[in-house]
Amino acid sequence: MAYVYSNGEGAWIGYINNTKPGGSSGDVLIEIDSIGNKRNLYEHNGVSWALNRTADNEGPIVDDVSSVNSPLSVEFESYKADNATQFRVPNVYKSVNFFAHRGARMIAPENTIHAFEKAGMLKYWGIETDIQQTSDGVWVIYHDTTLDTMSDGTGAIKYKTLAEIKALNITVGVNLAYYPNSKIPTLEEYLVICKKYGVTPVIEDKVYFTQAQADSVVAVLRKNNMLEKAIITSYNPTSLLYIRNASKVLQTALALDSWVDTNIQVMLDNGIDIAGISSGSCTQVAVELCHSNNISVATFTLNTMANIKTFIARGVDFIYSDSINGEVT
Repeated sequence: MAYVYSNGEGAWIGYINNTKPGGSSGDVLIEIDSIGNKRNLYEHNGVSWALNRTADNEGPIVDDVSSVNSPLSVEFESYKADNATQFRVPNVYKSVNFFAHRGARMIAPENTIHAFEKAGMLKYWGIETDIQQTSDGVWVIYHDTTLDTMSDGTGAIKYKTLAEIKALNITVGVNLAYYPNSKIPTLEEYLVICKKYGVTPVIEDKVYFTQAQADSVVAVLRKNNMLEKAIITSYNPTSLLYIRNASKVLQTALALDSWVDTNIQVMLDNGIDIAGISSGSCTQVAVELCHSNNISVATFTLNTMANIKTFIARGVDFIYSDSINGEVT
């Protein structure tokens, strides 16, 4: 189960050991009801419950919707003290913007509508995702080239039609049992969620675009009025040059597993706006060199507050994250 509360700086979401409250019996529905109201709903033994923050903002309390004097409140508090793991939404850091890596994949299966919705609710600045193209030319959301890794399908996505893709179910992911019959989204379905929450689409090219494919992606973004909002990322600078040919306003980011200073000229030659540097190679010198050439810096993938603070101190502009723990406030 999950709870949400605020410490005055940002929303928090906590898990009780990814199990059911009070023990092994009952069913729990993980579903953030409203971050704004610091409230969450779930079910236990067929009864709806509400979680609300305490008056002093230091933690949550549990109340049965139908009865405020429930023994589960005490049981939960004891269980929480032993098993709670908290994840903090990074909206307190104003100098850096955070990308939810494949959506809020610590809550729901990655790259699904559920993961994107949760990232929007948690107020990430951007939601990162990956795109593949079907045999009939539709862009869909999936990290790998083959369907076997996360779905009940087999084979390469590029040989499947959209109808064939939509017939499949996601079979792997966090809290999958709470999101049955999850489907592979289209790029347009993902953009609907980004617009709903006002977040930046961060879209990784997994196919290494041809010019025609880059034109196609730009057309989808233009249709959804997202050209000036989105960021396209790729490990292939030529893909990003094709994007630049198709749009002068769409931001691009070159993903780099290692840094060498000659990367600067590659980015300048291809009209690239952002260097996406692996955390193992994202040195202070690299950050400063990028900034001196008017190139922003993103780093990936940081999941502890200690690492996040280190790279904020180095001056990065964007951080990819799967989850952020409550190590510091």
